Amino acid sequence: MRNFYSAGKDPAFYTHHANVDRMWTIWKTLGGKRKDINKPDYLNAESFFYDEKKNPYLVKVRDCLDNKKMGYDFQAMPTPWRYFKPLKKSKSKVNARSVAAATQTFPIANP
Repeated sequence: MRNFYSAGKDPAFYTHHANVDRMWTIWKTLGGKRKDINKPDYLNAESFFYDEKKNPYLVKVRDCLDNKKMGYDFQAMPTPWRYFKPLKKSKSKVNARSVAAATQTFPIANP
């Protein structure tokens, strides 16, 4: 994924960005103050791309904010994490002797 020229062909790049799109879509549906940016200078910003036939074209941000308009949608999935409340921070301190050494937990830490 380090090479800009070929990163889009890397399966890790594709799955990572598909998941970012999925999380962004979920985030926008949660309600509250979440909303897309509506400033014209942002919405009208353009990026230059080439299609699969090497034809150049411009894409505006405003055309990329709705997944369904772009031809894809995400399957509805349960989101139990939305209702998770973090545990209160423990006031007790960890006994350093009870924690395994990094070389035991990560044996390649010291080659």
